[in-house]
Formats: sequence, C-alpha cells, structure tokens
Amino acid sequence: MLISRRPLSRAVRSVAPYLISRSAVAPIIASSGRAGSTVLYKSVRESMVRQLFKGYGRYRAGDLVSEPLWILDPKSIRRSVVYKTHDYPPSIALPEYSRLIYVYSDPFDVVASLLRQVSVKGEAWMKAHFIHLRRESFEFEDILTKDVLGLEQHFDSWMRGCSAPVLAINYASLWNVINHVEEYLGYSVQLPPKRSRKSAWRDLSQKQQHALVNTYGPLRDKIYNTKPLQLVVGRGDLGF
Repeated sequence: MLISRRPLSRAVRSVAPYLISRSAVAPIIASSGRAGSTVLYKSVRESMVRQLFKGYGRYRAGDLVSEPLWILDPKSIRRSVVYKTHDYPPSIALPEYSRLIYVYSDPFDVVASLLRQVSVKGEAWMKAHFIHLRRESFEFEDILTKDVLGLEQHFDSWMRGCSAPVLAINYASLWNVINHVEEYLGYSVQLPPKRSRKSAWRDLSQKQQHALVNTYGPLRDKIYNTKPLQLVVGRGDLGF
C-alpha cells in the first residue's frame, strides 16, 4: 500500500495514462457516507464550474457539472463532470480521464452523524443509504452493536486498490493535503473554512459510546494506523 506525505509528482508520472487531458477530467469522490466527502465534492464541483464557465452563470451551473453515481458504471462517466458515490471500487477499467478520490473518517463520527441524520431526514433516507452501500437488508436499529453498513468492508476494499489509481484521504487531514488533491486533479480547489461536526460521538450516552467502542473500535484503530494520504494503484504497491 502506498503511503506518502510528499508531493505526488513521481507517483502521478507513474500513472500517466490516467492523467492525460487534465483540463477535462472526471473527478469521482467516493466514501461510505457521512465521512466528510460532501465538503470535497462541493469544492471540486465549484472549481470545475470556475474552469468551464469562467464566472459566467457559475452560481447556476453546479448541477450541470455534478451528479451522484451510486453505481460506478464506466459507461456513465463523462469528462468535466464531478461525481459522488458510496459504491465499492470498480473491478473493470474506468475511462482514462477518471480521478478516483476516496474519503474516509473516524467510524465513531460516521455513526454519530448517521444517528443525527436519520433523526432529521427519517427512515426513508436511511433505507436509500443502505441501498447506496449495497446492503441487502435494513438493520439500522442495530447500527451501534453491529457493522450493519459494512463500514470496515468498504474501507478495506478501497484501500486494497482497484482498476484505476485511488487517492485515499483521511477527512481529518483534508485541509493539510489539499495541494495533493489539486496536483492529482490538475487544477486548484478551494475548501471552505474547517468546521466542527454538527454531531460528535462524545455527545452520545455512555451506553452508546461503549457500544461504539466494541463494534467499531478495530476499524478505528485501523484508520488511525493508516497514513492520511495515499495513492493506491492497482492491486499492489507503488513506491515513490
């Protein structure tokens, strides 16, 4: 597995077939959901609008250059469109202009955010989220005691690599590594000021916190032992 905090120049050159036509790339922001990926998705979308429209009509153009892609179908990927997905990594080749970015986060924060989100948006939203993560059954009531969304499976699958290079980023470090994202995409990306999450796992009851530790502690340890920036290429490691 590739791990580095240094500039990605040599790694980028090593995957040159995926980095041609840099002005017409298709960024794909992947995550398990509630991991902070929406911040990057919106920022990359705004950058794409600035590139394509040069300020003209940019505040109405976001929907023209972005869309969810809940199933990573290569036939659906178009240049100069920013995609968001919760799907698993593709097993077949993507267009050479695709730019996969996987954003992950502390699972304690993810679950706390999900609990808040379902209280705000309701069960229908959560059922759709289960579908987006390819879960066959809806067991949200067990989320504190079982990894019902397969968060660890999702993380492991993306960190093993796939048919295209993946820039994997810990959300907590996103603001520190945005320059690497810009190098990977080929254009500047401006993030909003970093804010605290609306939901914090430490605000949960002691019983809920204890359940989180028992269920998601191993995944949390795995994430904390993973470097916050990696370029994962294929099914093996790429040193640079």
